[in-house]
Amino acid sequence: VMAAATDVVLIRRITGRQGFDLVVTLGALLLLTAGTEIVFGSSDRSYLPLLTDRSTTVSGVFVNASDLLSIALGVAAVVSGHFLINRTGLGVALRAAAENSPVARSVGIDVLNLRTAVWGASGLLAAVAAMVLASRLVLDARYMTPIVVNVFIAGMLGGLDRYWPPMLAAFGVALYNSLASYIFGSDAATPALFALVLVVLILAPRRFLEERREARA
Repeated sequence: VMAAATDVVLIRRITGRQGFDLVVTLGALLLLTAGTEIVFGSSDRSYLPLLTDRSTTVSGVFVNASDLLSIALGVAAVVSGHFLINRTGLGVALRAAAENSPVARSVGIDVLNLRTAVWGASGLLAAVAAMVLASRLVLDARYMTPIVVNVFIAGMLGGLDRYWPPMLAAFGVALYNSLASYIFGSDAATPALFALVLVVLILAPRRFLEERREARA
């Protein structure tokens, strides 16, 4: 509900202003983070696991039921999203609205309400992910800030007009962060991440970072 309200109250008012939606979204995130800290405090909080936290060893790796649930939910969300976008009429409408809103409106697509529905669905997925995360880790009001930074970096590296590359980039960023923390300590994870971004932006081919260009009749 809050995600859909963000689109209706804020994003619709800045339609046509390129880049403003990103700035407004980040501003809303900072406002909500500060409000959460005021209402609930800045102390760490822990929550009950969704399933049992009793671990078993599989090839030297500790695995529990909550880990398996996280993996299953992630795979289900990714596969369902790919099917929706590529195999359904709703997916065609979503791609058309994202590619060229005026043309989509001209063929009868309700772009505004469709975008609000996407915001609501995104908020639902984020809420599920947050519940899974909260069941496994100790959280505070600002814990999601580094995760949001990682998401933006993965989107920048993979391309916001693609489906699989940003997800693969996010997986790679997570592995890179974990490896940097293991080798250099937890304080080195963020500097190592930004160093990776600089290297990729300098060395990657331009066509890898740009949006795809498609010829249209």
